[in-house]
Amino acid sequence: MNYFEKSDQAITKLSLDIMGQAPRFMAMLDGFVLQGREVAEFPRLAAVFMKRYKVTLAKPDAEILPVINMVIAQLEENRKTAEKVFNIPEPLLKSKYHGCGNGIVTIEKATRKVLDFDYTDSKLRPLEEQNISMTKSAGRKIREDDATITYRANFSACQVCLF
Repeated sequence: MNYFEKSDQAITKLSLDIMGQAPRFMAMLDGFVLQGREVAEFPRLAAVFMKRYKVTLAKPDAEILPVINMVIAQLEENRKTAEKVFNIPEPLLKSKYHGCGNGIVTIEKATRKVLDFDYTDSKLRPLEEQNISMTKSAGRKIREDDATITYRANFSACQVCLF
């Protein structure tokens, strides 16, 4: 068994032990509410941080609390990032998605759903003028009307990313 397998097994075991002590850990969240998948992600994330900083379950809560605060900070950062990621609807996946790339996306304001996307910026300027700056400018607003917003975007893993 290599180092990574041993490390992963140790983190898995620790995350299971954390789940077994859920009331103890939930009390340390100090009002922070886990949402959706965070409920399942929290024990593993806590285990990763505890292993990194060599904090064990035998330690008193006061010594574990700084690690829990790091986990909360990471979850808050994940939430901010998730606000900039949109799933591409199945019909568009089948008809337009061809893998990773960049271009433009139109998102409906009310529902935050992807209405359309294009791999190129050809609607705005000639193809020969496109370059790496398109990737860097993901998230820049191009157009906006009452119902939609069009952004520069990156496409990856069947998703639209505005970063």
